[in-house]
Amino acid sequence: DRPNRDREGADPNRDREGAGSPVEETDTMATNAPAEKPPENKIKIDGREIPFEKGDTVIRAAHRAGIDIPHYCWHPGLSVAANCRMCLVHIESGRQMAMPIVKWDEKKKAYVPDTKPKLTPACQQTAAEGMVISSESAEVKQAQASVQEFLLLNHPVDCPICDQAGECKLQDYYYEHQSTMKRKRTEPVHKPKGVRFGPTIVYDAERCIMCTRCIRVCDELAGDHVLDMRERGNRNEITVAQGRELDHRYTLMTEHVCPVGALTSSDFRFKARVWFLKSQEGVCSGCAT
Repeated sequence: DRPNRDREGADPNRDREGAGSPVEETDTMATNAPAEKPPENKIKIDGREIPFEKGDTVIRAAHRAGIDIPHYCWHPGLSVAANCRMCLVHIESGRQMAMPIVKWDEKKKAYVPDTKPKLTPACQQTAAEGMVISSESAEVKQAQASVQEFLLLNHPVDCPICDQAGECKLQDYYYEHQSTMKRKRTEPVHKPKGVRFGPTIVYDAERCIMCTRCIRVCDELAGDHVLDMRERGNRNEITVAQGRELDHRYTLMTEHVCPVGALTSSDFRFKARVWFLKSQEGVCSGCAT
């Protein structure tokens, strides 16, 4: 009988409790062995190596690592607009591109042809392994100062009465990246002020830098395209859809993400100064989040 012969010729230790085949033991050891972590992708910003995740832009990776690249239109919770141009950086690795410019020559007392490296918006540039980036080079600093001066060209001097004073990015970046006197001597462009957008929001078009954060909040968070831009150039301003009001569940979020004092809350307007207030963690009582 073959089954009996197999049992008789079997190893007496085969069924002993706690013993297992070499294959089983090997499988158990492989299961218990710690999984190897995949190597981190890294980029270098201003000489500092920082990790990034797949799909990250340069500014998002820098933001996660605590590196502040100046910006206005970028927000970690919104889509990329890349229209303020404040986050320009120099990608030093890879193929370099030179842009023709004219530069003032003190000796010749005239503008002469020259070149400068092409800068890239950090909010739009996808991070790649081995990328070397400079956000503090002379060209980058000059570009940031020029963008800052351009944004302040027609900006009113409303700081003494503006609710955003004390936490305004225009103020912060002026001291950090410009710190020069205004060169414009002509009358600034005037736009509507104190425009009622809805029951809780008041808009000042002269203070607006057209970062479009408020538009993206309405489109992407609220799902309500109630705000948009009109006109072009220095006549640009935010407008409410005809026959509509800015009144949805995320209305005050448009004021919260505004980096300047263009959108203000009618409840808070002219009531207090930010340096008289204290921040405290709590639960939002105005919405489910």
